[in-house]
Amino acid sequence: MKRIIAFILAIVCLFAMPLGYAETGGGSRGFLWRVKGEDNTVYLLGSVHYSMEGTFPLSAAIMSAFDDAEHVAVERDIVTPNSFLLAFESLSYCMYTDGTRLKDVLDEETYAKVKEKLSAYGVQSWNYVNWRPVYVEQLLCEMMMGTEFGIGIDQFMVEQATLSGKPIHSIETAEEQQGALRDMPLEDQIEILKGTLTATEAEYTLGLRMLITIWSFGSERLLAQAVGLDAMNDEYKDALLGARNERMIALAEDMLLGRAMDRGIKPEDDVLFIIGALHMIGEDGIVEGLRAKGYTVERVR
Repeated sequence: MKRIIAFILAIVCLFAMPLGYAETGGGSRGFLWRVKGEDNTVYLLGSVHYSMEGTFPLSAAIMSAFDDAEHVAVERDIVTPNSFLLAFESLSYCMYTDGTRLKDVLDEETYAKVKEKLSAYGVQSWNYVNWRPVYVEQLLCEMMMGTEFGIGIDQFMVEQATLSGKPIHSIETAEEQQGALRDMPLEDQIEILKGTLTATEAEYTLGLRMLITIWSFGSERLLAQAVGLDAMNDEYKDALLGARNERMIALAEDMLLGRAMDRGIKPEDDVLFIIGALHMIGEDGIVEGLRAKGYTVERVR
């Protein structure tokens, strides 16, 4: 069960009740760092893709970083106009295109459990007949979540940027983001799906509440423990993080060195760089990656 909850939390950290820190009057702290370039500042904000009662307002430090930034960069902008095409593009990665069906890659018992669990939420098998197992698992998580949880930090910031007229940039392409899940070994996809099938709705929502509370308090240690970062096997860790972190580190450095003019980001422009919190922490995370390149990365609370 610990492995199941750890995976659920990891997915929510990449692509996501006790009351949050906001209830203490300070606003949710989250995970915020500041990196100084020659002429600008890049703020690194590790996000969670869902919120709950008590998550908002965010801390003064986070909102100050937003106010200071001329540009906002998010994992994938699927909120602003024309971004629905991006969402549709991402959806295409869920599906097999060679005629393979979900029932072809699962044993009879597992496939029956999928049908039973999703049909309880009104989702019939024709909706996911040719989906890959890991995306069926994500669909199941969405169904178990119910209506208790609200928009995530990234979507909130995109909405604020839209209202403020700040340019919004996608950090990743669909291939870079969704391709990592698509290309996960089939055995791992099936194991993940089987694990989630054994989780109850109560267990899943409890895990989400725990994650969002940890995010609100901004504890790197607790976040790493909650998602089992150190215990992840290498293939699984590489699929979720791996090359994606390397690309994000390179992009953040381009912004610090004034090499993002192709995005309309001038050398003197400050950027709020928002990505799932799991990408930020750990020895292979964005924070340590930039430090290894010689940058001073300062935690802001």
